[in-house]
Amino acid sequence: FAGTSTNAVNLLEGANCKICVVLGWALAIGLGAYAAGHLSGGHMNPAISFAFYLCGHISVFRFIMYSIAQISGAFAGSLVTFFLYYDGINHFDGGERQIIGPRATIGIFVPWPQDYLSISGCIFDQFVGTALLAFCVIMFTDPRNKIPPAVQPVVLIFSIILIAVCVTANAGGEINPARDLGPKLVAFTVGYGWDVFSYRNYKWFLIPIFVPFAGAAFGAWFYHLSLGIHISDDKDQCKTDDRMEMNEVSRVTIGKSRIAIAK
Repeated sequence: FAGTSTNAVNLLEGANCKICVVLGWALAIGLGAYAAGHLSGGHMNPAISFAFYLCGHISVFRFIMYSIAQISGAFAGSLVTFFLYYDGINHFDGGERQIIGPRATIGIFVPWPQDYLSISGCIFDQFVGTALLAFCVIMFTDPRNKIPPAVQPVVLIFSIILIAVCVTANAGGEINPARDLGPKLVAFTVGYGWDVFSYRNYKWFLIPIFVPFAGAAFGAWFYHLSLGIHISDDKDQCKTDDRMEMNEVSRVTIGKSRIAIAK
């Protein structure tokens, strides 16, 4: 709701303030993580939940349930935004729901790819953005990095801001299948028509839903390959400390024995 409402304010007021939209989305996601972090881990993205499943942090059942809840929440939040700004949307587009053109309002609900962007460019855009997000999330939630749970949503906010200013020029930085599918279903329901699915021969409909899963899997794998395998577990560190302590005790004992023999 907060994210799509930020889009609505930016479009309907003609502000064209990208940083305002970025901050609105980042704060909404961060506050959501704060609110639900102690209950479910604050999962809001099926692709990131998939990465957690691959890492063994959640079961396949939880992944499926989280994904359904995320899509449902995105649908409900976008629907509230539509009714909240119903009069403003009608004033802007004259009551004719459009996905392209100067009076297009589809951007309130979902980002739309630039005209110059090829299909391969769309795929790579979604892959890279979600990989960056998964890398950041897996990194700061790894207990071995000792980032306190209360601080993790703050790190998430800054991660979202960084990713948003890096990868939103091509296609708006979807990187979340729930954030795409839920609002698209709302757009279809409230009059934008089948074009929300059939644009570019259905290819753009499929890319933001499926490609982020591959990107998230790669991001999680790359974190473990580049950083995770080099971080010692607390248990391993304790064993190392115990061995060092035992070696020190042995050296002291041997030293005392030699002194006693010498005497």
